[in-house]
Amino acid sequence: MRHSSLLTALVVFILIGCTTREKDLYDPEAVAQKNAEKIFGSIDYRQDWKTTSANAITITADADLDDIVKVQILTAPPFGNTNAVVLCEGSVRSNGRLTLNYDVPSHYSRLFAACVNSKGIYHIKGFKVGQPTLSFASPARSRVTRGTGFPQKAASEYLIERRTESFNKQRTDNAWGLWAGSNWNDCFYELNDGKEQELIEKVENFTEDEKLDLQAIFDVYLQRDASKVEKSELINGRPDNLYRIKNSTIFTMDNNYLTSNGETFTVTPVGMASPETREGCRLFYFYFDPAIMQGKSEAEQVQILKNLPKYKAEQCWRLGKSVGDGKTYGNDEIFREDVYYCPYYGDGEPTVKQTRGISYAIPKGYKIGFTQRMMKDSKYTHTKMGELYGDGRLNNEINLLPEHFTSAKLQADDPRQAIFSVNGKTYITFEDGSDRQFSDLIIEVNGIDASRVEEAQQPSAIPFTMCFEDRPTSADYDMNDVVLQGWVIDERHVKIALVACGANDALFLHGIDGTVINEKSEIHALFGLTDTNHFINTTADSNIYEPVIDIISKEPAETLVDRLSKIWVENKTAGTQITLPTKSGEAPKAIIVPIDFPYPMEKQSIINAYRTFRNWAQNVDVDTDWYLSPTDGKTFPKNSKND
Repeated sequence: MRHSSLLTALVVFILIGCTTREKDLYDPEAVAQKNAEKIFGSIDYRQDWKTTSANAITITADADLDDIVKVQILTAPPFGNTNAVVLCEGSVRSNGRLTLNYDVPSHYSRLFAACVNSKGIYHIKGFKVGQPTLSFASPARSRVTRGTGFPQKAASEYLIERRTESFNKQRTDNAWGLWAGSNWNDCFYELNDGKEQELIEKVENFTEDEKLDLQAIFDVYLQRDASKVEKSELINGRPDNLYRIKNSTIFTMDNNYLTSNGETFTVTPVGMASPETREGCRLFYFYFDPAIMQGKSEAEQVQILKNLPKYKAEQCWRLGKSVGDGKTYGNDEIFREDVYYCPYYGDGEPTVKQTRGISYAIPKGYKIGFTQRMMKDSKYTHTKMGELYGDGRLNNEINLLPEHFTSAKLQADDPRQAIFSVNGKTYITFEDGSDRQFSDLIIEVNGIDASRVEEAQQPSAIPFTMCFEDRPTSADYDMNDVVLQGWVIDERHVKIALVACGANDALFLHGIDGTVINEKSEIHALFGLTDTNHFINTTADSNIYEPVIDIISKEPAETLVDRLSKIWVENKTAGTQITLPTKSGEAPKAIIVPIDFPYPMEKQSIINAYRTFRNWAQNVDVDTDWYLSPTDGKTFPKNSKND
């Protein structure tokens, strides 16, 4: 009995061993796994090769925007931003609610929702990935508390205490340098300190989310980090924001005047990056009835502007040095502390030491301009002192002032301010010196007609990219044997592009079911080729083939990744089917990448084209954004194909 049992056990052991060896030798999945691990090393058992996560958010379309027609989820604010990508969208009317299912690329932790009206005007709000609901309506909180002493009618009287000649006038009177014969004849007017304080009210600061939203909006054109812009966009080692502003669609640069809407006119600083602004800046405003310019030549108009009185709006150093609690705001900090009321003191030159009635509303239709007065001391010969205007025609002398200001390489009539409107708010951004960054001071203005500077936006919907290996058992993992791209068009449609084929086998696509791209046509034939002995858009020296485009359907609740996941490749030459991995730790026969992916060149393994891919393969918690760092010369040039 004992010998019989041992014999039986030995036979079972041999049979199991033979079965295991047979599986190793003949199971394609096992062979593919061994081949993959020769290239990637030990694959993390948790690795599902997903570069996105699925999420859903219910959005209430209650933004302060007329005629809302849709909501979107974007990767960034769209205002003039070519890098803003639409992840999904849905149709909805004002105050309606809609749940959007969307794919989040792994390198994002915060996204933006947008309400869009029929004219293409956007209102955006940021949210954290995973947030279940979002409303655009502001919470019930006191934004500005108007106390007694702030009537909204012309019922107050103020004594103008100080009159100071502008540096321009002093320089003109003394025929100093470029100012000889320039005909400046303006003065600056201020109340006494006590009365000036009555024109300032405290306002509740931004929430952290509001700060993040504004910073993201400002960063597009007011970037201060040189590492985040192209070298061609640097001047003196700093971002040349003037170049980007001039070439944008959302900024107003032509004279830079606001138009009063006849309501209370206020100024609120929201950013102050320049030490010079924080230490020596005073902001003044002026206004005029545009009728006085009618029939005048440009030279006559400029002279009128040079003669207008300027009134103090704010003293920037009070915010820059020490506010009430002793806080000093940093260079890149977004804040909201004080609202400055800018009254209408009447037309004409005021008389100092004479009480004057004012209104808290500048007459409707009047033009309003600003001058930023840089004055660490009062000497007109100081080359870092002077007045800077949004109307470039008024900067002809200071832009060419030797030593300090000329280092900015400004044209004589370049403006020092730019106006833009986003989310129903209008902002002015200032350049106080010589670095062209235009973020030295940023203010929000209210009481003006902002319609002319709020424009439609057209954020792009870049594709997600799907890459296949045609022979997983012997794959070189250049991941370009079949390359597809997909864009969400609307809730029910996806655009599909067949971009490349780096294989010589007979390959067929399934799960697309399009009118052009479908299971009946071999992939090479879709590009117009009569045989499979061709690499298509995977080698730099080959012919460039136009992508094959089709429009296919999707279910409203499906995300782009959901729809792409239904697509698979049949290799009729090898008699195999290639799909996305079906379980964790499996070889990556196909992957979906959430960008317009620069896929590897022919015979370039993905671990060479993307150096951190191997790290991610072995540990799902590291280098999750591997696809953002291609190796130079190892990927197919994006500008060589027409996406």
